[in-house]
Amino acid sequence: MDRVSPRTDLISGGSLFVVALAYGFGAGGLASSGDADVALVPIGLAAALALFSAGIALSGWRKLRRERAAEESRSADATRRAGPIRAWTVIGLTIVYATIFQILGYVLATLFYTGAIAERFGARRRTILLLAPCVTLLTYLLFRVILGARLPEGLLG
Repeated sequence: MDRVSPRTDLISGGSLFVVALAYGFGAGGLASSGDADVALVPIGLAAALALFSAGIALSGWRKLRRERAAEESRSADATRRAGPIRAWTVIGLTIVYATIFQILGYVLATLFYTGAIAERFGARRRTILLLAPCVTLLTYLLFRVILGARLPEGLLG
């Protein structure tokens, strides 16, 4: 059996509800014309269609909520599992940064370190290519120009 998407249920239920309302208003016009007995069947059909369509839409809405809750739960579990791995990776990257700091120099080491940390936290490639040089430049200006700290020049010196 094919599985129907909750969105399909929601859309079709809502559409049928609009049709039921339109049909009900049309049937109500028959009742106002003076022949109330003739209008009972169309009004009853419109009411039944409205109830069924509301049920379909409600079912789709409930399924959609359950799917989203399950998706959020899976996402939260994955994040919870990734937390310690991410922490150890950041610790390892910081150790590597401290090790290569003197060899590569402040600018290159910080550029690579910032890019690696941003990548580890899920930044897109474009963001990394923009973020890493900006952070490196701003921290260089802060430490070297504003605070007057001596930074290792490494390969660039």
